[in-house]
Amino acid sequence: MSHANTTIKNHFRPDFSSYHVIAYNPKTGKVVKKNTHQGYNDASSWARGQAWGLYAYTMCFRETGDKKYLQQAEKIGNFILNNSSMLKDLVPYWDYNAPKIPFEPRVVSAAIP
Repeated sequence: MSHANTTIKNHFRPDFSSYHVIAYNPKTGKVVKKNTHQGYNDASSWARGQAWGLYAYTMCFRETGDKKYLQQAEKIGNFILNNSSMLKDLVPYWDYNAPKIPFEPRVVSAAIP
């Protein structure tokens, strides 16, 4: 639960898109850098990362019954479903902010968490 709570605090932007990687100072625990290694850029939203967040917080709620995890999952889900690049078949582009949409690859694994 500590990891899930820290991730809510540091990984998510105000629109509930997420960073892929957060670097922490090992001595203080403070955030040093927010970035991505698999998305388009540090400010973008990698589709598989969003799907993993949705799945993770759904499972956190299932295991704990704590509604803050359900609320987090719902907010991530709303980001995904209401994203302007999402198509009717709900299979996202590999990154919600990829620069060449609609000519970007799509990733079915992000559609079926």
